[in-house]
Parts: sequence; C-alpha cells; structure tokens
Amino acid sequence: MRTVLREERCADNPVNTGQDDDGNCTMEDFGIRSLSVVSTVAAHRSFRGAASELNLSASSVSHIVANLEQKIGIRLFLRNTRSVSLTEAGEAFLARIRPALAEIN
Repeated sequence: MRTVLREERCADNPVNTGQDDDGNCTMEDFGIRSLSVVSTVAAHRSFRGAASELNLSASSVSHIVANLEQKIGIRLFLRNTRSVSLTEAGEAFLARIRPALAEIN
C-alpha cells in the first residue's frame, strides 16, 4: 500500500513525474531519504543538528530540504539565522509522512 500525499500543488507540479491514477503524488516520488531528512530537521529544529545525526553537511541537508520544498511546491520550514521551525503546511506534511517512515524504519 502506498501512502498518498494529497497536496493540490504537488499534483499540478510539472517537476512531478510519478502520480497515482488520481493525479496525487505518492511517497516514492519524494524519496525516502528526503523525507527522513525533513523529519530529522524538524526533530532537531536545526539543519546543523540534523546534519550531525545524519552524517551529512549542513549545506547538504539544507539543499535536500529546499529541493523537496520546490518539488512539492510548499514551504515546510521557516528559516532565520538562529532557528528553524515548521510552517503550518510543514506540520501537516510531517503528520502524514512520520507514520510511513516509522513503518519503514
């Protein structure tokens, strides 16, 4: 069973190539690694903290998140020089992906 993320902008995003029969993006479109990175950033509220846990550079983590945000067409995090916090859309997105990530891990 595939977890479907029902975000209208995702279905309309020309970058997206993998859709189900209803035009919705599926988890496999995003890549498990990208989803795990987003979840880790949210848990740490920090790109640097997530990078340390994932054995990646903070720049790599930031790029992975930015690429996913561009692909799905929504901003997941509010960023400033001192903190990272989830947007409302980011909270909803994480609520949908965390159960699937828990099953995979």
